[in-house]
Amino acid sequence: MTKEQGNLFARFVVDNNKINAERVHFTAFEPPKNLELSVHTIDTLDHKVIVDIGQSVAKKREKNLKGWARIERPTIYEVELEVIIDNKPILGHAKIIGWPDDVQTRKNKMKHLAARSQPVLKLD
Repeated sequence: MTKEQGNLFARFVVDNNKINAERVHFTAFEPPKNLELSVHTIDTLDHKVIVDIGQSVAKKREKNLKGWARIERPTIYEVELEVIIDNKPILGHAKIIGWPDDVQTRKNKMKHLAARSQPVLKLD
């Protein structure tokens, strides 16, 4: 998979207060200190496979998967961010990069991504 493949991504959510059936909270898109936000390509994956990947991500954080924000590549580009597929640590892993240093500008981009994403809950 090249860095330009993949148009649909999942941002896995492990906190109840960051996702519900109606929306994804903007803090689900808060990048870590290195400003590389982890996402996963899901274009061709069925629901069960996405859940399995998300559960492995949650397990590494010693949490439970609550769901994911489903987001398209053009939405990421709308806020002048980039998505790079790096396949590390697993095939299909990607990262959203290009976050600004200014906290308020970053927060505005997070809000835009959250507003344009679709919440998908993991059903138990």
